Amino acid sequence: MMNSDQDQRNRNQTNQNAERNSQSESAPEQQQHQSGYTVIRPNETRRNDLTMVAQSEVERLKALREAQRSAPVHIDPQRVGGNGTMAEAREQQFRKQRSLKSQKRLKMEEEKKRKKEEEERENQIVKDKAREQAEKQAQKREKEDISRKKKFDPDRQRCLERYERNGSSSTIGPLEQNTPSPDARDMPKVKTEQEKRMDHERRNATFLDKIEQQMKNLNGGGESPEPICSGSSAGGGATNTVPTSGPDFEWALMKLMRKFPSFDKDFLGDILGQFNGDFEQASALLSE
Repeated sequence: MMNSDQDQRNRNQTNQNAERNSQSESAPEQQQHQSGYTVIRPNETRRNDLTMVAQSEVERLKALREAQRSAPVHIDPQRVGGNGTMAEAREQQFRKQRSLKSQKRLKMEEEKKRKKEEEERENQIVKDKAREQAEKQAQKREKEDISRKKKFDPDRQRCLERYERNGSSSTIGPLEQNTPSPDARDMPKVKTEQEKRMDHERRNATFLDKIEQQMKNLNGGGESPEPICSGSSAGGGATNTVPTSGPDFEWALMKLMRKFPSFDKDFLGDILGQFNGDFEQASALLSE
């Protein structure tokens, strides 16, 4: 038993030594030293095996592509198109395009109408909500007013009763006591109105004096002119034929009132009547 194991070990060692010798012999053949570089030749057997495997894979791929390639389609030739002319085809194409345009326009109009209806519906919903809220607020305010009246009604009744008792028990004094005395705040206002009226009368009197003086100069200084008025003369005789009505007179009077707002309408009418409705002469006289 021991001899057989030893023989086996010797045999293995011999095989290992043989492999080392074969490798040492083949190594110098595969390695070459050239100018500082070592060139190792490839293993020809392995290279050939890889080349054969690659070629077989390429052939299999080609066969698979050929198997999956679709068969060619063979269709008998036939005439296509219609039997109409080119003009008919163009006309048909034009009608189709026009119908497409009209359909597109109708579609856009329908879309706008739909959007408008949606907006109106939304606005109506908002208005309804606002109206409902306003009605609720009004009802709430009315209830609050009613409750406030009920709450303060006894106080109001007591005040009315006290006022009636005070009015019935008080004695009526003389008229001087009932008339209210002028308030100090009203005095400047009354004084201002009086001053305005007096100033206006003073200006009218000055203007009348000026007109009388001019009329005296026109008459030669012999007799005093007649008073300026739109009615009868001082002696009660013949009346002045002065046009105090009509659209021209009214228009001239309106222009005088607009140009001289400080004078009264009656006074301007009298002046305009003295000049027989002539706006230029009346305006020149008032401007002096």
